[in-house]
Amino acid sequence: MQTNIIEQKLQTAYLSVFTPDVQSVLPSLIFEAQDLCNEAYDTVYLLKVTTLSKDLRAHILRIAIGIVAKKYCDKGLLPWSYSIELNSAKNCSHIEMKSGTATIYCAKARSPLTKPKSVKYRPDVEINLFTEQMPPIDTFLIAYGENKNGTMFLSIGIPGEESWLYVKPLDMKRNATVNNQEENKKELLVELIDELETGADIYGTQQA
Repeated sequence: MQTNIIEQKLQTAYLSVFTPDVQSVLPSLIFEAQDLCNEAYDTVYLLKVTTLSKDLRAHILRIAIGIVAKKYCDKGLLPWSYSIELNSAKNCSHIEMKSGTATIYCAKARSPLTKPKSVKYRPDVEINLFTEQMPPIDTFLIAYGENKNGTMFLSIGIPGEESWLYVKPLDMKRNATVNNQEENKKELLVELIDELETGADIYGTQQA
């Protein structure tokens, strides 16, 4: 299959999920999750008083991303459905968002252009250059991380077996049209603290 045909199909699939509107909203989601994470460290006693809590930051940020992503999907800021799913071993939960037949996952990355490591619950798109058929492109990835200076980065794209098949780092600017009122932030912080302190299933989606 010709390389330019593959690239065109990848780009078409990418834009069908990550529309310009979606691309403009996603940085605000990450910023809001980072704000929640920071506020949790200022508010939750166990996080505030111990040095060991720094080792949990990536996990708490992931919880915050899940809470904010659910709000964005519920409010229509993201045109996707949202759920929390268990892996096949039922020992780890992960965020899944759906757009038609496409599934969008979230994962922490080391740098904007480094594809997050593969995991069993998240399939990578396999393309065979020696066949005429293009496999279904139904797996998409939101990759995020914190730089050493504390600033956030965000990349979105299609994960391949070894690296990204198609990726675009986003310009990290808050979208002024996204509702970031203080009252909403307080409600989300309450949800995050509840998740951290009680382990409650605030989403109502997990199965016992």
